[in-house]
Amino acid sequence: MKKHIMVLSLEYPKPSLPFQGAFTAQFAKALAKQSQVTVICPTPWFPKSKILLSFFPEKKPWTTIPKTHIDGNIKIHYLPFFTVPFIFRYLNALSIALACRKTVKNIHSTNAFDVLHAYGVYDSGSGVRRRGRGQSGQST
Repeated sequence: MKKHIMVLSLEYPKPSLPFQGAFTAQFAKALAKQSQVTVICPTPWFPKSKILLSFFPEKKPWTTIPKTHIDGNIKIHYLPFFTVPFIFRYLNALSIALACRKTVKNIHSTNAFDVLHAYGVYDSGSGVRRRGRGQSGQST
């Protein structure tokens, strides 16, 4: 039976930002050759306000990211998390853990994952550590 590996990374290609995190996609595709892979990609939430987008047009691709996407045999969940750039960045790990909580729990209850792999110590890693404490297994 194939192992179920969950990859959590802030850097993963999105339909509107296809080149972001290409290295993570290559890693997930390599794993998917021998395992079942689910990707959790927390994404900073940005309001779809036309007024705000007129001041920050570079943020427009962030407003069109779907909730889920399938790439071959890899299911990707894009989970928006609240962040205030620069000012409250230290709260990002908590915000990521809260954003991922329900989805990770649902995936784990229907198809338990054997490995939870997080890219980056901060923010993904600390968010996963908070999330991993609530699952069976060991979090280090």
